[in-house]
Amino acid sequence: MPIFLYRRKFFIYALFLISCKNEKSEALKFSKFAKTNFENGNYQKADSFCNLAISADSMNVNFYILKSRIRNRQENYRDAIVILKNLLKRGNRLDTVFYLIAKNYFALTSENEMKNSNTSHNDFDNTYSALSFFDSTINANPYYYLAYLEKSKMLHNSEEYEKSMLVLNRAIVLFPDSMELILWRGIEKVHLGDKFGATIDLNKALATKKLDSVNVADACRFKSHIFLEDKKYDSALKILATGIMYNPFDYYLYATRGDLYILMNKKDSACQDYRKAADLGLVSVYNEIKEYCEK
Repeated sequence: MPIFLYRRKFFIYALFLISCKNEKSEALKFSKFAKTNFENGNYQKADSFCNLAISADSMNVNFYILKSRIRNRQENYRDAIVILKNLLKRGNRLDTVFYLIAKNYFALTSENEMKNSNTSHNDFDNTYSALSFFDSTINANPYYYLAYLEKSKMLHNSEEYEKSMLVLNRAIVLFPDSMELILWRGIEKVHLGDKFGATIDLNKALATKKLDSVNVADACRFKSHIFLEDKKYDSALKILATGIMYNPFDYYLYATRGDLYILMNKKDSACQDYRKAADLGLVSVYNEIKEYCEK
């Protein structure tokens, strides 16, 4: 090959490499802007920057994962699932992709529950799909902590408490220091009628002071169920007040305290809590409001 042709080909190849490098640099810049807006709750701007990042570098799997997270926050769960399922063909970060697909199916079932929708064939399909993808996550990565936790919650929501316990016990073997897993095992024991075992797990989780405020509130709510069953109403009121202090936006705490006030013949206080739960988004509590507060 003549030397000038070799130099020309080398020059063109060098320009191509520089162009690719510049495009990837631009893509990373757009991705950074997308992440910043995503973290600040500016999902529309985040989505726009994410699209620019993908346009500049369509091979970067992380950009599509970010786009799916944006769709999730916008409550466009089905769009997020489509984006993630397209990533499965690439075979990258399979455990994360499986997990995020499961989370979006989980969100679809939770959305229907919150709207008090009638159970439909789609609800069963979403539940089955979520559980299947949680299993796929664990098969791809047996140490994917959140997959165990979220699968147990999914089974809990389906009232499969014994199955949830099995998932939690398996996870606790792998993560024995996780107080969050201990907490959720205690919650399952409440539903299974094991008050003694539930009390041990809930007290252990609370005593370590390693739980975040949301989990502390959950522990308080389920401890209140034990006190209610034993007719220890003052203890139940106290623990519910503690739960509300840690998470004043948990509508279940207010609804539970409303039920307690009804048992104590304090209808005005009950109605105040029921209305607070409704204001926070608990649709099902309108049944109690109609029964006790509109007469």
